[in-house]
Amino acid sequence: DGKSRLHQTVVAKDTEVVRSLLSEGAAVDTSDHLGNRPLHDAVIAAEEPIIKLLLKFGADVDARDQAGRSALHLSVSHLNVLKILIKEGVDVNVQDNVGDTALHLAVSLPDGPANQVTEALIHAKSDLNKKNDAGLTPFINFSE
Repeated sequence: DGKSRLHQTVVAKDTEVVRSLLSEGAAVDTSDHLGNRPLHDAVIAAEEPIIKLLLKFGADVDARDQAGRSALHLSVSHLNVLKILIKEGVDVNVQDNVGDTALHLAVSLPDGPANQVTEALIHAKSDLNKKNDAGLTPFINFSE
């Protein structure tokens, strides 16, 4: 699957081994066969301590996988993780390969989480009028 030892350790949620590997010089932004970086894996797992550690060691917060998704796209189900990425200066308007921003994805979540994530993205200056490849803005997309 092309995952490095760092990827595997992130997926195993072993913060101390991740710290050790990074301290020994492991490449923080190595990608697997799908373009996923260790940060992507940590975001999917919502492992906040590992996310913070990877960012401390210089992980590219805006790196994208083969589908064009950034860590922010992957974080929309995890409000606290999303807030960490926003605090790190992630590009809140980056679009994936079909033109969706994190806001396009967030508005499709169930009401409770969608409201909080959407609010956080809007507060971070997400473009409410950004159109995806189908010509839909986040809120037009949601209403259809």
